[in-house]
Amino acid sequence: VLSADGFIGRHIVFHLRAHNVDLVAQARAPARISAVGFQTLGLDLTAAACHSTAFWQTRWPKITITHAAGLFTGKPAAFEAVNVETPEALYATLHKGHALLVSAVGIDANTPFALWRRQGQAVAKAASATILQAGLVVADSSYCGSSVIRALASLPFATPVLGTSQQVFNPIHASDLAGVALACLANPPGPGV
Repeated sequence: VLSADGFIGRHIVFHLRAHNVDLVAQARAPARISAVGFQTLGLDLTAAACHSTAFWQTRWPKITITHAAGLFTGKPAAFEAVNVETPEALYATLHKGHALLVSAVGIDANTPFALWRRQGQAVAKAASATILQAGLVVADSSYCGSSVIRALASLPFATPVLGTSQQVFNPIHASDLAGVALACLANPPGPGV
């Protein structure tokens, strides 16, 4: 599981472990996730070694990948490494395994996040991966969009309305998303979104 110490990845690895799935948790700084009993791979996905299929083949000749890594900000090289180069190298090692990309809705925007997510989805599609496009992911903790929602909801007297209030708001709890990820890994629905 890539980015197992991230907001979504953390929920996925705990859910998979609760369902007796044998996994390796990749994290840039693996100390915390290792401390709670996960087999970890301490690795920065922007490292050049990650962009080599041979690098991954020497570790796991037959794997299933859950790619939950993503960047909201950063330099183009980091976005490309996390969304394109590392996944391409990993997907090439699949053989009979399966890949699952946890992506996002609303990636038609003109932002670096959306641009690189679209490119990451194109790489996943080329590898016949399943792509989950999650809406606003919420949990007991928060990150990015869910942090903004929590902050706005805590304002006294009035809650500001973002946009026109006509947009679709489709939140999903991180544990429910982890359940969907497990179902997709157990019974792959096939490639695509």
